[in-house]
Amino acid sequence: MISKPLAIAALDSTALTKILRNDSIELSDNIPKKLKSKKGWLLYKTTIICKSDGTVKINKVPYYANKRKRNGVQGSPADLNQLATFDEVFQTLKNDESFAGMGFAILPPFGVIAYDGDKCVEIDDDQVRFKNPLTKELIESTYAEISPSETGVRALFLGQATSVKNVAAGHELFGSSGFVTITGDQISKCNDIQPLSDERRELLVKYCTPPALRKTNTPIVPVVEQPITQGILADLKSALEFIPSDDRELWVKILHALKILGEAGRALAREWSAKSSLFDPNDFDRVWDSCKPTQTSYKAVFAEAQRQGWVNPSSGIVEIVKLTPTTKNTDVKSLFNNLVLTNADVIKMEDAKFLVPNMIVQGHVAAFIAEANGGKTTIFVYLCEQLARNGMDILYINVDGSPSDLKRHHAHSINHGYKVIAPDAKAGKSTEDVIAILRAINEGEATCKGLVIIVDTLKKFVNL
Repeated sequence: MISKPLAIAALDSTALTKILRNDSIELSDNIPKKLKSKKGWLLYKTTIICKSDGTVKINKVPYYANKRKRNGVQGSPADLNQLATFDEVFQTLKNDESFAGMGFAILPPFGVIAYDGDKCVEIDDDQVRFKNPLTKELIESTYAEISPSETGVRALFLGQATSVKNVAAGHELFGSSGFVTITGDQISKCNDIQPLSDERRELLVKYCTPPALRKTNTPIVPVVEQPITQGILADLKSALEFIPSDDRELWVKILHALKILGEAGRALAREWSAKSSLFDPNDFDRVWDSCKPTQTSYKAVFAEAQRQGWVNPSSGIVEIVKLTPTTKNTDVKSLFNNLVLTNADVIKMEDAKFLVPNMIVQGHVAAFIAEANGGKTTIFVYLCEQLARNGMDILYINVDGSPSDLKRHHAHSINHGYKVIAPDAKAGKSTEDVIAILRAINEGEATCKGLVIIVDTLKKFVNL
């Protein structure tokens, strides 16, 4: 059998899935009993992605035990109801070879948090060598294991925390959302999950927080309740109108920001939360009581609302920035000092996620232009095969093919697991039906997450 490193290097997702699945089943007895006892289990499928910088990433897509891809709001009643017991996901894993392994949902109700260290270990002759002693220190005193890539580690603790990620250093703390794979490839002396001490919490939060967002040598302690005026309360209420309350991760973030306002913040948070169809009073009380803000304030609500298009009504209109007129001795470059892009700005930015290296970016719209018969269809039919193999759902809208072309395209799609949309081949249908569907998606609330839509050819949809 091909080895795991070779499978990753060859971008062979099928071989990697087989290896991970066999390892998960073989090492399942090592998984902590306290974790097995919780009904928060998932399965995952894996694909291997080549990033724009040439590095390789193992992409892990979570699924429920009912074999449906996890979607919707994490921690919502619908999500919680589909999370399974360990025995349920383990049985599915043994019976279905398409799954690579098992994972656990990190949500406040379960009282479990996870530290993830990326690219921090090397394995040679079954010996684990830590590249940084800090990583070893972070995972001491609790259950820890090797990640699926065999280049990282994961440690689990009992407790509550807010999710935070230091991309540059490779440290991430899962506390309020997300899921982590569970391999059973134990490297710790401790066989079960242990409570998170205050000292360990401070250490984890410190090193998982990007340097730009923390103060050097400043202890991280809970933020004390802050005084509030009626004017600020009114502005907060206005700002919350612009923030959706049905995004679980964002919801938890806003609750942390409002927690420091005490009962006034609680009233605001509850009124705002109740606007969501997912609102559960008991869930709200449980999460609110678990919030322990360390590096936030009510100003985070204003910042998020402004990203959503809010303008503070107290300001009347958007402020027009004015500067003193320059003189002959003015250093023009210095006028832009506050606007220069810095390392601190860049570290907060997410890297583009390529579906096809240096060609197709996830979440973007891209147009590819070539002369007639330049090979556009041939290229994208081939890419459909590759994208479908990597777990993407694909709709190929073909309004430029002859009947014989559509026959071949249909056969290819059946063989490789994607769908061809051909309105001209359907009685009484046309491109107008496709346009109506796309317009309904654009004007409504449906999400295209995980979906690739290819339009061939664009000239049939626009006036050129």
